[in-house]
Amino acid sequence: MWYKQGCVLAPLLFLIFFAMLLHVAYNHCNIGVPLAFRTDRNLFDLCKLQSESKAISTLVRELLFADDCALAAHTLHEAKHLL
Repeated sequence: MWYKQGCVLAPLLFLIFFAMLLHVAYNHCNIGVPLAFRTDRNLFDLCKLQSESKAISTLVRELLFADDCALAAHTLHEAKHLL
């Protein structure tokens, strides 16, 4: 099955493939930008964000959109390591 340019499934399939490729490549890597967030509508309450109970922490290494990928790191050395 071949998808033509402009098909709505082509970017979705590419993102799934590319996300899995990066997941396998960076499986044991701890370089990236740590991000803590909550999902209970208390977005701007800093005291609640620092609490351990409902704060979710994740590590952002890449930002994907259509056929673009941006790698995220704190320092130039970390960015070179990711690249």
